[in-house]
Amino acid sequence: MLLPKYHKVEASLLAFKEQREKDKSMGINDYSLLNSVLRLNDEVRLHSRFIYSMINPLGDHYQNETFLREFLNLIQHLNIKNNIDISNANVLCEWQNIDLLIHDNSYFLIIENKLRAKDQKNQISRYIEIVMQHFNIKIDEVSNRIAVIYLSKKKDIDLVKNQKA
Repeated sequence: MLLPKYHKVEASLLAFKEQREKDKSMGINDYSLLNSVLRLNDEVRLHSRFIYSMINPLGDHYQNETFLREFLNLIQHLNIKNNIDISNANVLCEWQNIDLLIHDNSYFLIIENKLRAKDQKNQISRYIEIVMQHFNIKIDEVSNRIAVIYLSKKKDIDLVKNQKA
């Protein structure tokens, strides 16, 4: 009685394996050249640099601000989405230890990659202060001109412990 069921399962498994081999030969697989040379959770060398290479309007992708516009649309942060002038945007990677900074000299988006590392004490506050000092932003303008987002593997993240903003 079990033999017919076993043959049916075996046939299904064989069909699956054959289809998987066809998919792999056509490039439908989970191979990643980047993951073969860098660790998956390497926030600086893999994630920040990759994102930077894509969203930098001056990047070698020849798409100008196309990727930056799409990236900001995905974020949907009102201060940034509605105010930042993408045609004058600058994207900086690992500037003053800030993973990514997108700005147009008026509005600023600090992006912090958090894959495994924990926040350092007052880390985000320091980043905000650096941007304030470098770009002469007054304290009463901070909430309208500077935004901070986290990129994380988690959908929600226990935001900013030990921070003063």
